[in-house]
Amino acid sequence: MRDGRRPERTVFGLTPAGAVELREWLSALISTPARDYTAFEAGLSFLPALAPGAVVELLHARAAELEGQLAEHHGSRGLGRADVPRVFWVDEEYRDALRRAELDYVRRLAADIEAGALAGQEWWAQLHQEADA
Repeated sequence: MRDGRRPERTVFGLTPAGAVELREWLSALISTPARDYTAFEAGLSFLPALAPGAVVELLHARAAELEGQLAEHHGSRGLGRADVPRVFWVDEEYRDALRRAELDYVRRLAADIEAGALAGQEWWAQLHQEADA
């Protein structure tokens, strides 16, 4: 079908075999937890490379960013969704749940470091004191 001087459009459809493949792929995505490493996890694995005080500051900054994201998303949650069934935005609910869990973890980790309650923290602090000397 042509529209004015535009090239003819090709309309593609899902084949029966493609539909089976799609269902199998989505079923695996939903049913089977996969190990997806985040950049934050990578950063945490190298935590001792930074001084404890610097880490606390960075964690507070991350917490503030997460709080902002949650507030922004909560404020826009109702926009454009009045007529959209929940089934179409459960992925956003999931992302919010992950943000809330991460925020809780970041706050607890910062509090543990500030309180000197993180196992291995004495060694960690000493390592940076010696490096700065």
